[in-house]
Amino acid sequence: EDSRVSTMTCCDGNQECLKAVRKNIRRGAKLIKICASGGVLTEIDNPFHQQFSDEELRTIAEEAQRNELLVAAHCHGKPGIMAALRAGAGTIEHGSFLDDE
Repeated sequence: EDSRVSTMTCCDGNQECLKAVRKNIRRGAKLIKICASGGVLTEIDNPFHQQFSDEELRTIAEEAQRNELLVAAHCHGKPGIMAALRAGAGTIEHGSFLDDE
């Protein structure tokens, strides 16, 4: 049985980010996965560019953590990786362009 909650939501601003996290929690999410950088499934989004503001990422991470959920951050480029880590993401998925920092 596939127990994944399959909702992909585009968010703009803190309130939309908070609403999306809460919606996924109500639907039974076991973790919150965010796309902190573009790439792969989003052909027009540059994998080196950060997708959310630092404040939006913090909003997402804080709400997930308040509900004892891990935040998994889909990241390719360093700006998205670093922003996700600053916000409190528990894991970086892919990290294609990681460096020693």
